Amino acid sequence: MTGMKKLTLVFCLLVSQWSFATAQDLNIATVQRAPFSMEVDGKPTGFSIDLLDALTAIMGRSYRIFTYASFSEMLDAVKTGTADAAIANISITAEREQVMDFS
Repeated sequence: MTGMKKLTLVFCLLVSQWSFATAQDLNIATVQRAPFSMEVDGKPTGFSIDLLDALTAIMGRSYRIFTYASFSEMLDAVKTGTADAAIANISITAEREQVMDFS
């Protein structure tokens, strides 16, 4: 594949400030991007949601999903603290890394 740029989608969980000591639901932002995050029969599903289910089960936490229309709206929700984290097929950029933590 000479001359072609290889595009790598980085799957990550953006974390703002989770308080592991409290038992309240986590507010999780996402966007609909199959197969990572989508709705089927009105229920969130996809690879990202499966990962979120596994992580929150280990943490002993529950969550609420908030779906945003765009990546910028989703990321702004994390920046402003409206969401505790975002989960989707989010690319890590130098600019984003200056204001958010990725894992």
